[in-house]
This record gives sequence, C-alpha cells and structure tokens, in this order.
Amino acid sequence: MAQVSIKDSSINAVLVGMGAGLYTPAGDMADRFGNNVNIHLSCALKRTNNWIFGIEGEYIFGNTIKEPNIFKNIQTNDGFIIGNDGKFATVRTFERGYIATFNVSKVLPLLGPNKNSGFIIKAGVGFMQHKIKIDPIGNTVPYLDKEHRKGYDRLSNGLALHQFIGYQYLGNTRAINFFGGFELFEGFTQSRRSYNHDTMIADTKKRTDILIGFKVGWILPLYKQAPSEFYY
Repeated sequence: MAQVSIKDSSINAVLVGMGAGLYTPAGDMADRFGNNVNIHLSCALKRTNNWIFGIEGEYIFGNTIKEPNIFKNIQTNDGFIIGNDGKFATVRTFERGYIATFNVSKVLPLLGPNKNSGFIIKAGVGFMQHKIKIDPIGNTVPYLDKEHRKGYDRLSNGLALHQFIGYQYLGNTRAINFFGGFELFEGFTQSRRSYNHDTMIADTKKRTDILIGFKVGWILPLYKQAPSEFYY
C-alpha cells in the first residue's frame, strides 16, 4: 500500500480521544439531578472515506440531588440523622453514572487544513446507568451501611441513544488535534432495585433520562507518516 500524507489525502487512522463536557438534564432525569460533568474517553477507526467507527465511554458526576427526602424514615423531626455514637451524622449525596456507546460518524471536510478535518455528525447506541452515591461520613449510621444504601440510591439503567454534531480538527502534524460540539444522550431506563426504603414500595416507572450539553476534547491520531523525501 502506498503511503499518503494527512496534509493532502484522507487517511486511515486510529483516533484516541479524551475530553469533558457540561450537561443539563431533561426528561425524568431533571427531576432527580441537576447539572453534571462528563469525562470522556474514546477509541475509533477512521477510514479514507471519512466514516468513523468507534466506542466511547462517559463518566458522569454531579453534586445536585433533587430527589426529595430520601432519608425521611431515618431522620428526626428536625431533619437530622443520628449515628450509633449518639451524634448528628453527616451524610453527603452525589450523582454518579456512566454511558457506553458504539458510534458511527461522518466527517464533512469543510473549513479545515486537510481532508480529515471538518464538521462531524455522529449517532450511536449503548447503555446508560446512574444512581445517587451516598457517603455517610464516618460510617456511623447502621441504616446506611453498604447493603442498606441500595434501598436509597435509585440505581437505574437501560438502553441509551447518542447524537453529536460539531467540529473535528486533525492538524497537518500530530501537534494539534481536537474536537468540540453539541451532544445529546437519551436513556430509556428503569430502577434496578427491588424496593425503596423511603417510599416503602418498588419503583416500576419507565424513565426517559436525557442529557444535553457541550463537549470539547483532544485527539491522539495514530497513523503511519508518509516520508517527506523520496530517494532513488
């Protein structure tokens, strides 16, 4: 196979990416969580026809929990939780989750330094999971040990869809390579816990969990560099 230059040709390459984004929840997810941040990792195969096939992973973390009074059955009338040492316990809650998808993308080589850069459209399918992470400081609350937390954490998961539209830049050298754009995830999830301690019933609701946001990141392109000079 002849070697080609990224400067003047569309090339085959492995693209390793990492980045981060800020997201706003919508649908059922907006009733449970506030804004969150996603950390992104990806690995994809780019073909000479500018189709890209890859896998991506998103780690979700946030600090805003909107689910009301999940500890009401172990709180005092004043809203405090008392540990087994007789003191008021500090219990922190966070949003945690992840999304894993397989994606197909198309690069439209416009406004770039070469035929490998331009606007990018992406669609994918995969899996979404999220929960309320419960952190009782000092572990003094017997009702919130590792096993009992499952009755409060609202663990949910299910099928996920993914869409992205943005821009990809692959420089003529390996020094500057990046992407950025708007992103949408839709998760069709349901609770994976058999019983919620606070409501004292099982949660059987089918959820539509949506994340809308903007992501930027860096790309490490792996390809065989064509020689700059030829000898005969």
